[in-house]
Amino acid sequence: MRIILAFLLLFLINIYCNHRGQVFANDNNSSQYKITKIKGLKKCYLIYAQRNDSVFKIISDKKNCTIKADKIKIKSDYSLKLTKIFPLDSLLGVAVMPNLAITGLGIKGGDVVFIDDETHNTLYVADNLIGLRFIDK
Repeated sequence: MRIILAFLLLFLINIYCNHRGQVFANDNNSSQYKITKIKGLKKCYLIYAQRNDSVFKIISDKKNCTIKADKIKIKSDYSLKLTKIFPLDSLLGVAVMPNLAITGLGIKGGDVVFIDDETHNTLYVADNLIGLRFIDK
């Protein structure tokens, strides 16, 4: 019985380490995304970006950018550094708790961002966007 428990523990540790390495490898990569649509809400922008066959919904605060930077343009490609903000509930890549049929996410200023199948029910922020300004880090 101890051998089986030890084997199971080593197996779970191996899965965890492999997944953790994949997450860190993906976090440092920035990829080219084509901006397809920009929607302005009260306190933020919703930016739709496409890479290959996937569409990404990105939330960006409406901030006054003091840094000299170009505004993003529709149909242009940018090297965005995305961080997933919804859903976060996962353990070893497996959802711990389902989304509980959540269809919208309230954000500051009273804006509600709806999640949909087109964007795989996922919301992101870009570390190198301030408002609609692209900061080339």
